[in-house]
Amino acid sequence: RDALSLLDQCSGRERIDEAAVLEATGAAGGERISSLLDAVIKRDSAAALGIFAGLWQDGKDPAGVLGDLSVLMRDALILSVAPRGGAALLSGAYDEESLRHVGSLMGREELLYGMSAVQEGVNALRDSPSARTTAELTLLRLCNPSGGEDALAARISRLEAALAGGDPVRDYEALRNCRDALVGDPS
Repeated sequence: RDALSLLDQCSGRERIDEAAVLEATGAAGGERISSLLDAVIKRDSAAALGIFAGLWQDGKDPAGVLGDLSVLMRDALILSVAPRGGAALLSGAYDEESLRHVGSLMGREELLYGMSAVQEGVNALRDSPSARTTAELTLLRLCNPSGGEDALAARISRLEAALAGGDPVRDYEALRNCRDALVGDPS
């Protein structure tokens, strides 16, 4: 019945395309989720919240948005840990080039932390009086990992990637952030 209802919603449109299906199902779409993860990778909380606000205004389900974000990180992780055989395990929602790009920007620890934070957010949605606020808090946690061993491992992974890239400005910022996480902010 659900499939027939979705088909009926789509058939009322002049043209049945990806946008029509995404609107009928309430899904966010790969490009928007990729943009959301890109904002998280850049630690740009304002951009991440802005993208989520647009998804919210378009009627996208917060649990679905977080779930799609988790799938993107999962697929990138699978491809990074099993580059040959992992392709058969991918969801198919994202192309391998995009997944490799995400994997190159986020280390394994950072992907694991992100997936864990998203899963905690999805679980919290069940008991939350405000799904929007819970999803926004989850995005803020992703943009600003702090506290706990997993968050520290994610930050160290980011530091190692910055050092490998040889960008002195990013290296300094990453070192300072790691130091602050380990010993506290001296200011």
